Amino acid sequence: MSDEILIDISAAVNQGAGIGRYARELTRALIPLIPEDEARLWYAAEPHPYDPKLLDSHPWSSVPSVRSRLSRRSVDRLYFRGRLPLRRLLGSGQPSQSYSPDFTAPPGRQTHITIHDLAWLHPEAETPPGLTAFLAPVVERAARSAATIFTVSNTIRTEILERYALSEDRLIVAPNAPGLEFFRATQLDAATLDRHGVHRPFVLYVGTIEPRKNLGILIEAGKLLPDGVQIVMAGRSGWRAEEIESRMSSSASPGRYLRMGFVPEDLLPRLMASASAVVYPSRYEGFGLPIVEALAAGVPVVASDLPVFREVGGEVVRYFDPANAEALATIVQQTISVELDPVARSARIEQAKQFDWPASAAIVAARLRETA
Repeated sequence: MSDEILIDISAAVNQGAGIGRYARELTRALIPLIPEDEARLWYAAEPHPYDPKLLDSHPWSSVPSVRSRLSRRSVDRLYFRGRLPLRRLLGSGQPSQSYSPDFTAPPGRQTHITIHDLAWLHPEAETPPGLTAFLAPVVERAARSAATIFTVSNTIRTEILERYALSEDRLIVAPNAPGLEFFRATQLDAATLDRHGVHRPFVLYVGTIEPRKNLGILIEAGKLLPDGVQIVMAGRSGWRAEEIESRMSSSASPGRYLRMGFVPEDLLPRLMASASAVVYPSRYEGFGLPIVEALAAGVPVVASDLPVFREVGGEVVRYFDPANAEALATIVQQTISVELDPVARSARIEQAKQFDWPASAAIVAARLRETA
């Protein structure tokens, strides 16, 4: 169809947290906003996708879909980086518009991509060299050719504009948001926490275990906290995760640190709701989704003093110098020693309500209609 909108759901199928969650939640809210006879889904699958049954569930099951004959890795390596003429193998056809909640989009007369951050340009992010070598040229080409570049925060929008010298009308913010399950989350009971090796009081970090998350500072801060306070790290292992895990295992405080690994989406909201505080010590981020998820659950948040975190967390988050372990420990101890304040809890929830998946999807849908 000449007015067909192709939606790339590769990240929704393949990835767990981060961009994967953005892709699932954004497309979940976006699909109902597009006329049924105009939408089609496309994806290139990994050998072991995160959610291989996504297309069996609503609303994705209500839209025609096609799977690329190439794996996601092959699409990235051969088409987006190698620029080989593989459109037939992609199976994407010739849609009027191609939208992706990820950095690249399959071909269309007009493409609309999402740049979540520019981490590979920042030394403090310590992005793996191979990933940097892929992303730098691929994202720049995609950005320069796209009709629209969606991004997740005003902070990153400004950075993209300055980096690529693009016209402002092509850059649109469609932010992350907490799911309703975080607003509704109740605390886990002691027995359930114990089965996962968690005990109260505990401080929770959620995210990939990699250098830019600055987890070394959290380990150092943990040495300064009172006995009995547990630091729980939930998230998959990423680049150089073994260094962080080694520092935790060699700590002089047995039981202080718990490495949970990836936490399923049905457990995460209640785990957050059970924490005394959520700590996010990153050196660089495009948004900071765990911050608004924790706020939605009413939980105190302690985060690095980064511009994007102040944009997302406002006045209800407590900020610290990401190079100062003593300052982090002091703020964490002050935060967890204060009795629950209903007014402060309500303020955190109100801050989280500023971010909404249907609202972000409406922004995307409006742009697709505008450029049709």
